[in-house]
Amino acid sequence: MTTLKDRIWITAKTRMLSESRFNSYDVASHLFLTFMSFLVIVATVFSDELRQSVGNFKEITVVLTLFIFMASLIVYGFKFSEKAGKHRDCYLKLQELELNFDKQEDAEKVYSEILDRYPNHAERDYHDFILKRVLIEKKSLTIGDSKITWTCWMLASKVFRYISFWLLLIAPTFLVAVL
Repeated sequence: MTTLKDRIWITAKTRMLSESRFNSYDVASHLFLTFMSFLVIVATVFSDELRQSVGNFKEITVVLTLFIFMASLIVYGFKFSEKAGKHRDCYLKLQELELNFDKQEDAEKVYSEILDRYPNHAERDYHDFILKRVLIEKKSLTIGDSKITWTCWMLASKVFRYISFWLLLIAPTFLVAVL
């Protein structure tokens, strides 16, 4: 039973990271769309001055406006905030199960039922939890008697995703500045 309790605890912690990731996506997408909209508004206000120095200014403005519109629809479709909320609900149910583990008659069944009701976390969230717990916090992580360790691949993946996230967020701003 210790193995099941460890799995419940690790799953809850991993779902916390999933919630955090989706909340980050939600905030970043709102800030990005707001900033891009601000740039188009500023460009429109100064359109007379910019038309003289930027060829095809009108067409560029239309393309940027359509890009922002399209990105808004895509971001809305991802429902980052809703997904974050579902992961939060899941980890709260898992924490409740963990707290009442000794009183629970069929904890394995309850655990499975909780997982069936909510979306799964990504493997990267599990890997990020391992990195955070073992590499950064320098704490051990086990399931039963099995020790869980981090790998170089987990770390490389985390670094790559972190850099890619910020590049994708910043790249359009530089593109607009160059145009």
